[in-house]
Amino acid sequence: MILPSKLGNLYVRMEAVMRFQAFPVTLSVYIVRLSAFLFLLKHC
Repeated sequence: MILPSKLGNLYVRMEAVMRFQAFPVTLSVYIVRLSAFLFLLKHC
Protein backbone atom coordinates (compact mmCIF):
# COMPACT_ATOMS: atom_id res chain seq x y z
CA MET A 1 0.00 0.00 0.00
CA ILE A 2 1.48 3.32 -1.12
CA LEU A 3 0.40 6.36 0.85
CA PRO A 4 -0.10 9.71 -0.83
CA SER A 5 2.87 11.97 -0.10
CA LYS A 6 0.84 14.47 1.95
CA LEU A 7 -0.63 11.75 4.18
CA GLY A 8 2.79 10.09 4.44
CA ASN A 9 4.43 13.34 5.51
CA LEU A 10 1.70 13.92 8.10
CA TYR A 11 2.22 10.41 9.48
CA VAL A 12 5.99 10.89 9.69
CA ARG A 13 5.52 14.24 11.40
CA MET A 14 3.06 12.77 13.91
CA GLU A 15 5.44 9.92 14.68
CA ALA A 16 8.30 12.39 15.18
CA VAL A 17 6.15 14.44 17.57
CA MET A 18 5.18 11.30 19.51
CA ARG A 19 8.81 10.25 19.80
CA PHE A 20 9.85 13.77 20.82
CA GLN A 21 7.16 13.81 23.55
CA ALA A 22 8.12 10.33 24.75
CA PHE A 23 11.85 11.12 24.89
CA PRO A 24 11.86 13.03 28.23
CA VAL A 25 9.86 10.22 29.85
CA THR A 26 12.31 7.60 28.58
CA LEU A 27 15.24 9.74 29.69
CA SER A 28 13.82 10.25 33.20
CA VAL A 29 13.10 6.53 33.57
CA TYR A 30 16.66 5.78 32.44
CA ILE A 31 18.10 8.30 34.92
CA VAL A 32 16.01 6.84 37.77
CA ARG A 33 17.16 3.31 36.91
CA LEU A 34 20.77 4.42 36.65
CA SER A 35 20.68 6.24 40.00
CA ALA A 36 19.01 3.24 41.66
CA PHE A 37 21.67 0.96 40.18
CA LEU A 38 24.49 3.20 41.44
CA PHE A 39 22.81 3.42 44.86
CA LEU A 40 22.66 -0.38 45.11
CA LEU A 41 26.24 -0.62 43.88
CA LYS A 42 27.46 1.77 46.61
CA HIS A 43 25.57 0.03 49.42
CA CYS A 44 26.59 -3.52 48.57
